[in-house]
Amino acid sequence: MIKLANPRNLKNIRQVKKINFSNQITIGGSNRGSVFIGRVHFKDNTKSRAAIKVFHSKLTKEKAKQYQKLIDDLIKAGVPLPKTGMALVPKGTMIGDHKLATREWVQVSQLFGSTKKGSKLVWKSHLELRTMQEKEEAAKIFGKVARLGYNPTMDFVEPFRYKQGVVPMDLDLLVERHKEPPQQKMTTLSTTIRRMSPTKEEFRRLSTITLRQLKIEQRKLAREKFQERIKNWEKEHYISKSVKLN
Repeated sequence: MIKLANPRNLKNIRQVKKINFSNQITIGGSNRGSVFIGRVHFKDNTKSRAAIKVFHSKLTKEKAKQYQKLIDDLIKAGVPLPKTGMALVPKGTMIGDHKLATREWVQVSQLFGSTKKGSKLVWKSHLELRTMQEKEEAAKIFGKVARLGYNPTMDFVEPFRYKQGVVPMDLDLLVERHKEPPQQKMTTLSTTIRRMSPTKEEFRRLSTITLRQLKIEQRKLAREKFQERIKNWEKEHYISKSVKLN
């Protein structure tokens, strides 16, 4: 029996019976794990297709708890995280033609895509967002992440491929960089907002939206980091690709 660490995020029951992986085709991922399509079989005999992230390096129980705590924190803070939970998959589970030699923790999430059409999200978009509405939505998400004390890295949010909107998805760096000092986290926040802003006007607008999400005691440091970006605007070496240079 597979125990789902936070079942209320995926389905309001305590356990799932098993997870069947569709095949070896992935629909996304990173250097930390690959995302497969699978079917979750629940205790009440219902089924649901889901995205399942299998980590390249096996997660310890403690690391899986860190992922689950992050998921819980984000949901409580109002971050629009897709239905997500950490599940312990038993030894012998088949992933394509590979059989797990030991039990492993995986991340089970709401599915955005299919094996035929691929992912509905733009993976590794580096925040090249198309509309101001998407940018404002992302700025609110990053502000809430920073408010919680996590490092708001740009890889956390990806846009939809064929429609407007963004989805917070990749939890890896938020877990790995959680212990960095507040100053570094605010530097990351300013870098992330800068990445979405081809102009100073957009940067100021998105910075204001982001600041509103932070705790009062966090805002002074964040403002300082944002002001540094404005001051050094012309010196930035990673100007957004959406800026057309002569």
